[in-house]
Amino acid sequence: MFSFYLIFLFLTILSTFAVVEGASFHARELRDVECAVPLPNANAVSTKNETYDISRKQWASKMGTQAQSDYRLSPSLIIYCDDENDVVSTISFAKACDYKVSIRAGGHQYAGLSSCIKGQKCLQLDVSKLENFVHNGGNNVTIGVGLTITQVLEKLAPLNLAIPMGICKSVGVGGHFQSSSLGFLGRSFGAGMDLVYSFRIVTADGNIQTVTNETHPELYRAVLGGSPGSWGVILEYTFNAIETVNYPDSILSHYMFPYTHDNFVKILSHVLDSSAQEETARDLFTLFFVAPISDNPDKGDFTHYINAIILYTGVDNGVMSDDFREKHLQPYLDFGPLPAPFPNYSRGLPLVSITSSLQFGFENGEFRYHVHSMSVDDYFDNDFIERSAKDLDERIKVEKMYSSWQIQTYGGSGEGSQLNRNAGKNSFPLRNMKIHLDDWIFFEEDSQNNAVVNFIETYRNDTEKYWKNEGISADSSWMSTDTITAETLNLSEDWDLYYPSLEYFQRLQKVKTEVDPDNLFQTAMTVPVLTNSNSAQIIRVQPTLMFLALSFMVWML
Repeated sequence: MFSFYLIFLFLTILSTFAVVEGASFHARELRDVECAVPLPNANAVSTKNETYDISRKQWASKMGTQAQSDYRLSPSLIIYCDDENDVVSTISFAKACDYKVSIRAGGHQYAGLSSCIKGQKCLQLDVSKLENFVHNGGNNVTIGVGLTITQVLEKLAPLNLAIPMGICKSVGVGGHFQSSSLGFLGRSFGAGMDLVYSFRIVTADGNIQTVTNETHPELYRAVLGGSPGSWGVILEYTFNAIETVNYPDSILSHYMFPYTHDNFVKILSHVLDSSAQEETARDLFTLFFVAPISDNPDKGDFTHYINAIILYTGVDNGVMSDDFREKHLQPYLDFGPLPAPFPNYSRGLPLVSITSSLQFGFENGEFRYHVHSMSVDDYFDNDFIERSAKDLDERIKVEKMYSSWQIQTYGGSGEGSQLNRNAGKNSFPLRNMKIHLDDWIFFEEDSQNNAVVNFIETYRNDTEKYWKNEGISADSSWMSTDTITAETLNLSEDWDLYYPSLEYFQRLQKVKTEVDPDNLFQTAMTVPVLTNSNSAQIIRVQPTLMFLALSFMVWML
């Protein structure tokens, strides 16, 4: 018995040594491969390159404190890909040399999750040069992922075509059509991703696939709404776009008011009441926001104003009736908007012209920021409106700080908006949404960061009962990722922030496990595989050690 105990003890020690030795052998093997594998032909920028700081810069370079943004935006390598061959070779290089991969198109991910955190062996694959655009005939167009929203609109306009997209000019469409692609056309036509017929993708195995709902239904569903950058590198999208000439009754209205507590309460109350009417479900989208005039904070003017921008499309109601106008637009005039030169108009315009005009620079200059968002399955009540007004009253008193507090009306009553009706087209998780709220705070100095965080966390905690959709829908989208929790985000545990149920999330994980089993594409916002295949160590026992072990066993017996 004692002999068998000694044998067991020796084999346990040997096994432990074998695991460690196996791991170090694997590491040595990777180091050798890395030395032997050349970088792709694409332009590669390392941390030692003098252009590194410029290359890693993106919108989130102003997120939180300087230290926080530096931590979030620290890829080991940045590789600019000129074409799909560069993408394939970069993926091959990353796998051979044990890099994780993040993907950047326009670099507008507000929490910096299209980059790499400091200390991780991770390369950022940049696709901003993939700027192809092809009109395939009729309403069918193919769009390269390196184009920005504004560039796409400029190419669609002469064709009298439109695609639902956001309002920030410099957003790259690569991630936009995976995360939300919501905007003024959302109520009438759904999300931009809902119009995607197909896309081309380079998966972790280096293969290029053309994906449609018919050829690869689960991958198609996962890519469109599941989580940007999780599944591979999208090269281009093909859309069946909106033929704008079919909607000749569109009207754009814009009213601007001085910010006061009372103005906020009465105007937002009307916005929500109007949006809840069944007759507006697909015809009237409103962006309500409180912010200074663009660029004024750079000049030291932090005066806040209330804006209401309203798009009427006539999808259901056709030509706007006098009764409709009296009920939904006239109240803005009754509230007393500011006179010219402030915006104060309501005019009929071609829908294609409206989509092009509704673009904003939304650049924050030298100001830093935090943002959080909430998506709600109902319309906010008077208590929520009053609570929000009190919060804004306090914020705008703080020097060298300003808010951009935004309400967007995406859902509708009755059968719902088109965004609601398109449920099941893809994995976009907010199909029950009625209202989306983006809450931005911009500040001048790092020393203000904690105060800003406190404003946001207090507001979220105090209003949670109004927006928490537990067991019904997700609370947030990848459109406006919470910057405060970005550093600690772990989707394996925090899935309920972005997905309506565990079953919903695990369905996405199954796709991830099939197309990227080694978790090559990995950031804080990518869907994790169901099982971590990288954690299993392969036990390698060298021949000499095995011979000694067997000899010892024979001697003991």
